[in-house]
Amino acid sequence: MLVNSNDYRSRRGDGEVDVLNGYRGVVTAVDANRGARIAWRHGGRPQQAWISPKQLRRGDLDLGYATTIASAQGMTTDRCHVYGLGADARGLYPAMSRARERTDLYLPAAEIEPEITRARLGEAADEAQALARAVAAYAATLTDDEDQLLLDELAARLPEGTPDLPAPAAADHDDDQVVPEHERQAAQARALIRQATELESALPALREEYRLAEQRAEVGRLRLMMGRTNPAAARAAAHQAGERIHHVSGQADALRDRARKLSEQARAGRERQESAAVAAAQRAQHLTALEPVATSRALTRAELATLNTDGLTKLDHAAWRKGMAGRSAKRPPSRISAPPAPAPAPAPVRKTRTPRPTPPPSAPYRHTPGPIRGRGPGIGR
Repeated sequence: MLVNSNDYRSRRGDGEVDVLNGYRGVVTAVDANRGARIAWRHGGRPQQAWISPKQLRRGDLDLGYATTIASAQGMTTDRCHVYGLGADARGLYPAMSRARERTDLYLPAAEIEPEITRARLGEAADEAQALARAVAAYAATLTDDEDQLLLDELAARLPEGTPDLPAPAAADHDDDQVVPEHERQAAQARALIRQATELESALPALREEYRLAEQRAEVGRLRLMMGRTNPAAARAAAHQAGERIHHVSGQADALRDRARKLSEQARAGRERQESAAVAAAQRAQHLTALEPVATSRALTRAELATLNTDGLTKLDHAAWRKGMAGRSAKRPPSRISAPPAPAPAPAPVRKTRTPRPTPPPSAPYRHTPGPIRGRGPGIGR
């Protein structure tokens, strides 16, 4: 446990030891009336004192699993766990030298590795590469250690088979390498998705805590009193557990929403870049085809590249006329001076009628005179 306030009991004549801010100890007893009894060592001698319920409600005693590097100076422990984010070389060295047996350094790679580096290198292939990149990114922030003592120690403690530790300057000075905006947005989206996944991994434990808190709130008042609580506190604890679930879920949803928007922006940026690359390749091919015409007009390549649409259109027309003239010049001359005589028209074909068959000869026709019939003067009277 960690004491958070000063209580000069010896000055009041209580006959007890002083309980001062920064004391670290362990809880040895708990009493409903007297509070919690804390034992610690001061000046090589064991001491103990009771922290009253009023002081506990006020927050004078807190969990002491972690402490700052400054307050840990002078301590010696068997094992030490160091969270390195934000520590410089002068503060990290005493933090890494507190343990007798082992010291573990924890580095949040997603926060210490620059986005531009992550976009350029992509995701780590394995854990060894991820560890080397995290240490390299962290080493780049330790600018106060000019002798490189701490960096050499970090490199020496890497597991066997880990790739060599990159130089801090290479990890810190990537600004000269331009990374497209869409790649940077894609890297940010991947980082947000990792953060959302980490938050969501805590939801099962929070739901179980909420379930237990709900069950505790439903038990009888007597059992709650025996457990040193009351129904109101149990209901408040259940409500707080539910609020934590909603808070974590909301944070994860917000991170995933931001990641989705960044992914869409990255996709649109990648498509724009691809379209621009295709357009640039077509323009380069077009300019290459126009170089002979531009050379005939005393234009350099730089001047040709700066022409606008109207200028390129004029060169296109000139190239077309030149091509037409070239094709006419390559046509072979005719050996016949006069035009060839036209071919004679074919004779018209007359259609002949098929003669009808001649009938067989018959008897000769003889005229036999008969009476004259008709009207006239003197006829028929």
